[in-house]
Amino acid sequence: GASITRAAQPCVGLKNKRCRSDEELCAAIRAATAGAGGSERLVVLDARPYVNAAANMAAGAGYENVNNYAHTSIEFLNIENI
Repeated sequence: GASITRAAQPCVGLKNKRCRSDEELCAAIRAATAGAGGSERLVVLDARPYVNAAANMAAGAGYENVNNYAHTSIEFLNIENI
């Protein structure tokens, strides 16, 4: 009843742009998991420390704005680059 899905970081940038296809993909993963008897809640695990993810916004990347993703939370795992 769960999905382990890997993806690249979203390209939201400093203006916190939205990506409709990313939002639709997350909704499809959430629906498939809930349909298999799992939770409707989606948890995004970002391996980076929050500070690194936030700094990447200046380069046009960043991290998911969970306000744009229904029933979604994000957790930063604080793993440094090697």
